[in-house]
Amino acid sequence: MHTNYNGITFTSRMHTQKTKQLNQWAWIISCIIMMLHFIPYLILWDEAYIRLHDTLEGEWIWLDILKKSGVAWKIDPQATIPQVMNGIPRNAFPTAYNFNYLFVEIFGTYTGYILNRTFIHLFGFYSMYVFLKNHIVIGEQRRYIVVLISLAFSLVPVFSVFGITVMGQPLLLHVFLNILTRRSTPLNWLYLCIFPLYSSLVWAAMPIILSLVIIGIHHYIKHKTISFKFILGIHILIGVYIISNLSMFLLMLQPGNFIPHRVAYNFYIDKPPQLFNSILDALMHFLINHYHVGTFLTLPILLAVLVSTRYRSMKFQAMVIIYFIIAISLFQGFYSFIEYYLGSQINFLRSFRLNRFSILLPALWLIAFAISLSQMYNSLVFRKLIMPFLIAQVLIILSANDEIIHNYRTILGVQRFPTFKQYMAEEQFDAIKKHIGKELASYRVVGLGFCPTITQYNGFYTLDSYQTIYDLNYKKAFRKIIEAELKKNDSIRYYFDGWGNRCYLYCSELGKDFSSFMISKYQNKKILNLEINTEALKSLGGNFVISSAEIVNPEKTGLKLEKVFEEKNSWWKLYLYSVI
Repeated sequence: MHTNYNGITFTSRMHTQKTKQLNQWAWIISCIIMMLHFIPYLILWDEAYIRLHDTLEGEWIWLDILKKSGVAWKIDPQATIPQVMNGIPRNAFPTAYNFNYLFVEIFGTYTGYILNRTFIHLFGFYSMYVFLKNHIVIGEQRRYIVVLISLAFSLVPVFSVFGITVMGQPLLLHVFLNILTRRSTPLNWLYLCIFPLYSSLVWAAMPIILSLVIIGIHHYIKHKTISFKFILGIHILIGVYIISNLSMFLLMLQPGNFIPHRVAYNFYIDKPPQLFNSILDALMHFLINHYHVGTFLTLPILLAVLVSTRYRSMKFQAMVIIYFIIAISLFQGFYSFIEYYLGSQINFLRSFRLNRFSILLPALWLIAFAISLSQMYNSLVFRKLIMPFLIAQVLIILSANDEIIHNYRTILGVQRFPTFKQYMAEEQFDAIKKHIGKELASYRVVGLGFCPTITQYNGFYTLDSYQTIYDLNYKKAFRKIIEAELKKNDSIRYYFDGWGNRCYLYCSELGKDFSSFMISKYQNKKILNLEINTEALKSLGGNFVISSAEIVNPEKTGLKLEKVFEEKNSWWKLYLYSVI
């Protein structure tokens, strides 16, 4: 008995020592990978790549436009931003009562983005760490699981323009579970007020609030008690969301002639939803998530969940999350059928899309992962697989981050996309301003072959823009300019008429894909037969067309080449045409 006791003691000490080493290595790995994650921005600085799609192309530059407009803090329905679309309502732009905007206001557009992005990912680590440590993987022995899953979560390539919409979810769940178990603190209640000020109303509010309602109902069924503090917490979230986004709600209620172009949405203008496409979409959501949310391969997590289901004590918890993920994936995939059959009867379904539940998927996947690995720890056989599972998933998520990959390519001299400085091309556009020689507010421009946020960032007053909401009458007036080009290409016509958020100067020869708005100087692209209505362009006040592709025989369409602008540190070769 004594020998056996000593043997057990010796084994226990060895196990404890090994656990300490694993915990230490988990922190070391996390620090190294975090440094690898952020160091390209220190090396490249303003020569770093920042995600283009929906970021520099849209939402982050909108904050820059707001800052320069002088009406950022106004919620007056009559306030406008003259620089965009001949005076778009200020309330059509994002709220300034959000931490995203404060980063731009205080630190500027580029530095603000880098600092905001850095904080969001670090906060994601803290958010998941606090939740897992307190609710899922309790105890020092398994702490390395908590650390590395928190690392994996923090590396998810979320859109920084959404703030902590994704990264703040675990901490928000931690707060509400504390409220349910009567362990909430003043800091917990403070976070309830901060979360809506640093997240996206459109993407976060409905999925998160509905999930909290489900949790509250489950608590009531299980314990037969109602937590009024829990209900109060939900109301605080809703209240702060409404107050901080009051400008958007006022725009929806705005009387007068303003008709949002969203009321004319028709995503199925060319054909009804297809069953095969919906199945494929559901599978894509299940296996790699949605690109707006943060894409990464989920197969290792799914495998870990399947391995851990042999343990009855945790089987239910892990599988419930997987079933919830499946339900979300199916809803996302087949939402098009709901929208198609009910959208004509319920206008709200057309103008305000409800397929945002994918925002919950990264947190759900990694929480399920934590439950599974924690259960695998109970088996001497499967315990050895925990670190390989963790390292594999961390590397998978890290490799899915397009900003990191492109920036390391740039450092190694293999550049595929423009840096922030090359994309915005400030010196090149300054040369165009100097050549025109007029006050910016005295003329209007429209771009071709690149995104209008670039000209807007450089101070030009543009007729084209990427907007989630603008006047339907303006869309109809702008359509007259590109009507002939739309007739040439059904794909572009369906895209503009059925959606139209990208109110651009389309060209059938360029197409409508994102690459159509990325015509670089390295392509030497020529447009052989551009047909735009320059009379309609002039009626909107258009004076100049700035194109990143050469227009052959521009006089045929009522344009005159003024000058070609080239700049060594720019991504573009720009042709300035005046409207004659």
